Amino acid sequence: MRMLSQAKAAKLAGVSRGTIANRIESGKLSRSPEGIDIAELVRVFPDITTDRIERFLTGEPDWEDANSGEKSGQISDTLLETNELLESRLQAVDADKQWLRELLDRREQQLIEKDQQLVAQAEKISALLPAPGESTPLEKANQEIGRLKALLEAPRKRFLGIF
Repeated sequence: MRMLSQAKAAKLAGVSRGTIANRIESGKLSRSPEGIDIAELVRVFPDITTDRIERFLTGEPDWEDANSGEKSGQISDTLLETNELLESRLQAVDADKQWLRELLDRREQQLIEKDQQLVAQAEKISALLPAPGESTPLEKANQEIGRLKALLEAPRKRFLGIF
């Protein structure tokens, strides 16, 4: 079988040269002094198709494209699934955002109504308060009580000697 350099093995497997080096270092991929055997490469990377190997060995310029169509189809399907998933999640986020916006609008309206109620109550309380300098009803009642006490405690005058 034909032996390959690390760079060519990486190209055939569709991985980086670092991946090939890591597999050799970890013992998963064996290498002889002449290079890496294609059979050994297929053992470690089972995704390599026979058609891809034949195109690689014959030196056809489009050997990389032979397998890339299959992989690009897989990638395209995965991208479509991911895109659909992201679209559905985006729609869910938009629905949540709309719900939160409506909830916020309702809360703001409730706050406005509460503020209006508080202003109305403050106006009612202000109307009950006496004008500045005027005594309160309690103060007026205390003054009247004081006046009545003073009358009761004052010495009585006799009227025609009867009282």
